[in-house]
Amino acid sequence: MTFPRAYAGDQGIQGDTGATGAQGDDGVDAASHTYIRVSESTTDTQLGAGTGSGTATVINFDTENKNTDTGNFSLATEEITVADAGEYCIEHIVHWNPGTAGRRQIRVAVQIDSGSGFSNAGPFSWSDQDAAERVSNQSSFTTTLGAGDKVRLEGQRNVGTMTTTVSRNQTSFTITKIAP
Repeated sequence: MTFPRAYAGDQGIQGDTGATGAQGDDGVDAASHTYIRVSESTTDTQLGAGTGSGTATVINFDTENKNTDTGNFSLATEEITVADAGEYCIEHIVHWNPGTAGRRQIRVAVQIDSGSGFSNAGPFSWSDQDAAERVSNQSSFTTTLGAGDKVRLEGQRNVGTMTTTVSRNQTSFTITKIAP
Protein backbone atom coordinates (compact mmCIF):
# COMPACT_ATOMS: atom_id res chain seq x y z
CA MET A 1 0.00 0.00 0.00
CA THR A 2 1.31 3.43 -0.91
CA PHE A 3 0.41 6.62 0.91
CA PRO A 4 0.28 10.03 -0.71
CA ARG A 5 3.05 12.39 0.18
CA ALA A 6 2.05 15.07 2.73
CA TYR A 7 3.36 18.61 2.59
CA ALA A 8 3.77 20.97 5.52
CA GLY A 9 1.25 23.81 5.66
CA ASP A 10 2.05 27.49 5.78
CA GLN A 11 3.15 28.92 9.12
CA GLY A 12 0.43 30.73 11.05
CA ILE A 13 0.55 34.41 11.93
CA GLN A 14 1.95 35.31 15.34
CA GLY A 15 -0.44 37.13 17.69
CA ASP A 16 0.15 40.52 19.28
CA THR A 17 2.26 40.81 22.41
CA GLY A 18 0.23 40.95 25.64
CA ALA A 19 0.07 43.99 27.91
CA THR A 20 2.78 44.55 30.48
CA GLY A 21 1.77 43.75 34.08
CA ALA A 22 2.13 46.06 37.03
CA GLN A 23 5.56 46.20 38.66
CA GLY A 24 5.86 44.38 42.01
CA ASP A 25 7.29 45.90 45.16
CA ASP A 26 10.96 45.69 46.04
CA GLY A 27 10.46 42.95 48.63
CA VAL A 28 10.52 43.11 52.41
CA ASP A 29 10.41 46.56 53.92
CA ALA A 30 12.96 46.15 56.69
CA ALA A 31 11.58 49.13 58.59
CA SER A 32 8.14 47.52 58.95
CA HIS A 33 9.34 43.97 59.61
CA THR A 34 10.90 44.10 63.05
CA TYR A 35 11.85 41.05 65.08
CA ILE A 36 13.35 39.59 68.22
CA ARG A 37 15.48 36.43 68.32
CA VAL A 38 16.28 34.80 71.64
CA SER A 39 18.15 31.67 72.72
CA GLU A 40 18.95 29.62 75.78
CA SER A 41 22.58 30.05 76.76
CA THR A 42 23.01 30.19 80.53
CA THR A 43 20.40 27.89 82.11
CA ASP A 44 19.63 24.36 80.91
CA THR A 45 16.00 23.39 80.40
CA GLN A 46 15.53 19.71 81.19
CA LEU A 47 12.59 17.48 80.53
CA GLY A 48 12.45 15.23 83.61
CA ALA A 49 13.28 11.55 83.79
CA GLY A 50 9.70 10.40 84.43
CA THR A 51 8.01 7.80 82.27
CA GLY A 52 5.75 8.63 79.33
CA SER A 53 3.75 11.84 79.33
CA GLY A 54 5.73 13.86 81.81
CA THR A 55 4.89 17.34 82.94
CA ALA A 56 5.37 20.01 80.29
CA THR A 57 8.33 22.34 80.95
CA VAL A 58 8.65 25.96 79.81
CA ILE A 59 11.89 26.45 77.85
CA ASN A 60 14.09 29.01 79.57
CA PHE A 61 15.07 31.53 76.89
CA ASP A 62 17.44 33.88 78.68
CA THR A 63 19.54 35.58 76.00
CA GLU A 64 18.43 38.24 73.53
CA ASN A 65 20.43 37.68 70.33
CA LYS A 66 18.83 40.44 68.25
CA ASN A 67 16.03 42.92 68.91
CA THR A 68 15.32 45.39 66.10
CA ASP A 69 12.51 47.14 68.02
CA THR A 70 13.02 47.37 71.79
CA GLY A 71 9.84 49.46 72.02
CA ASN A 72 7.79 46.49 70.76
CA PHE A 73 9.58 43.38 72.06
CA SER A 74 10.82 42.64 75.55
CA LEU A 75 12.30 39.44 76.98
CA ALA A 76 11.68 38.31 80.52
CA THR A 77 13.00 34.87 81.44
CA GLU A 78 11.01 32.31 79.48
CA GLU A 79 8.67 34.72 77.65
CA ILE A 80 8.55 37.54 75.11
CA THR A 81 6.05 40.38 75.51
CA VAL A 82 4.77 42.19 72.41
CA ALA A 83 3.72 45.84 72.85
CA ASP A 84 2.15 46.45 69.41
CA ALA A 85 -0.88 44.59 68.07
CA GLY A 86 -0.47 43.13 64.60
CA GLU A 87 0.27 40.11 62.44
CA TYR A 88 3.37 38.16 63.48
CA CYS A 89 5.38 35.18 62.26
CA ILE A 90 6.49 32.94 65.13
CA GLU A 91 9.36 30.50 64.50
CA HIS A 92 11.34 28.14 66.67
CA ILE A 93 13.99 25.49 66.40
CA VAL A 94 14.84 23.48 69.50
CA HIS A 95 17.73 21.01 69.63
CA TRP A 96 17.64 18.41 72.42
CA ASN A 97 20.56 16.46 73.89
CA PRO A 98 19.20 13.06 74.91
CA GLY A 99 22.09 11.98 77.14
CA THR A 100 21.46 8.24 76.75
CA ALA A 101 20.18 5.89 74.08
CA GLY A 102 16.56 4.92 73.97
CA ARG A 103 13.38 5.97 72.28
CA ARG A 104 12.02 9.41 73.04
CA GLN A 105 9.28 11.52 71.55
CA ILE A 106 9.26 15.24 72.30
CA ARG A 107 6.53 17.79 71.63
CA VAL A 108 7.14 21.54 71.54
CA ALA A 109 4.24 23.99 71.68
CA VAL A 110 4.10 27.76 71.22
CA GLN A 111 1.94 29.27 73.94
CA ILE A 112 0.32 32.72 73.99
CA ASP A 113 -1.10 34.60 76.98
CA SER A 114 -3.59 37.28 75.90
CA GLY A 115 -4.53 38.10 79.50
CA SER A 116 -6.28 34.86 80.49
CA GLY A 117 -3.28 32.58 80.99
CA PHE A 118 -1.11 30.69 78.53
CA SER A 119 -2.70 28.39 75.94
CA ASN A 120 -1.29 26.47 72.97
CA ALA A 121 -1.22 28.25 69.61
CA GLY A 122 -0.18 27.17 66.13
CA PRO A 123 1.04 23.70 65.19
CA PHE A 124 2.93 21.45 67.60
CA SER A 125 6.34 20.29 66.48
CA TRP A 126 7.24 16.66 67.17
CA SER A 127 10.45 14.68 67.19
CA ASP A 128 10.92 10.96 67.60
CA GLN A 129 14.35 9.39 68.11
CA ASP A 130 15.66 5.92 68.99
CA ALA A 131 19.38 6.64 69.44
CA ALA A 132 21.53 8.77 71.73
CA GLU A 133 21.70 11.52 69.15
CA ARG A 134 20.54 15.11 69.08
CA VAL A 135 16.93 15.53 68.03
CA SER A 136 15.28 18.74 66.79
CA ASN A 137 11.84 20.32 66.76
CA GLN A 138 10.95 23.25 64.51
CA SER A 139 7.87 25.11 63.42
CA SER A 140 6.72 28.44 62.03
CA PHE A 141 3.28 30.01 61.59
CA THR A 142 1.60 33.41 61.44
CA THR A 143 -0.88 34.72 63.98
CA THR A 144 -2.42 37.95 65.21
CA LEU A 145 -1.09 39.17 68.56
CA GLY A 146 -2.62 41.88 70.70
CA ALA A 147 -0.79 44.62 72.59
CA GLY A 148 0.65 43.11 75.77
CA ASP A 149 0.45 39.48 74.62
CA LYS A 150 3.15 37.16 75.98
CA VAL A 151 4.62 34.29 73.98
CA ARG A 152 6.70 31.31 75.16
CA LEU A 153 7.69 27.73 74.23
CA GLU A 154 6.94 24.60 76.19
CA GLY A 155 8.54 21.17 75.77
CA GLN A 156 7.20 17.81 76.86
CA ARG A 157 8.59 14.30 76.52
CA ASN A 158 5.71 11.96 75.66
CA VAL A 159 7.70 8.73 75.24
CA GLY A 160 10.87 7.60 77.00
CA THR A 161 12.32 7.70 80.49
CA MET A 162 15.65 9.48 80.06
CA THR A 163 16.50 13.07 80.97
CA THR A 164 16.65 15.28 77.88
CA THR A 165 18.26 18.75 77.88
CA VAL A 166 17.97 21.72 75.51
CA SER A 167 21.19 22.25 73.52
CA ARG A 168 22.41 25.67 74.57
CA ASN A 169 23.23 28.24 71.86
CA GLN A 170 21.70 25.91 69.23
CA THR A 171 18.09 26.72 70.02
CA SER A 172 16.28 29.85 68.89
CA PHE A 173 12.87 31.48 69.13
CA THR A 174 12.02 34.35 66.74
CA ILE A 175 8.97 36.61 66.53
CA THR A 176 8.72 38.89 63.48
CA LYS A 177 6.09 41.61 63.00
CA ILE A 178 4.88 41.32 59.41
CA ALA A 179 1.88 43.67 59.36
CA PRO A 180 0.15 46.19 61.64
